[in-house]
Amino acid sequence: MPLAQICMLEGRTEGQKRAVSEKATPALHQTVGAPKETIRAWSHDVPRTRWGIAGVSAKDLEPDTQTQGNGCCRGRSLRPCSATTLS
Repeated sequence: MPLAQICMLEGRTEGQKRAVSEKATPALHQTVGAPKETIRAWSHDVPRTRWGIAGVSAKDLEPDTQTQGNGCCRGRSLRPCSATTLS
């Protein structure tokens, strides 16, 4: 019985979490051949203060709204900076 344990930063909607669980089932079925009815998925919301990225709390990596407001985080980011997005 495969169990997909999915940890994500808090803030996802119930619909997003449901979609992740729904997509985990066919991925495991196709990859390891497990019968779909035996596959379980568990999603866990992790507070930003409990998630570390390169030794820094995700809470400390939140966008710095005092600067450009473009998603940059003092040189570190949880997502790509829009200032460097290619058109």
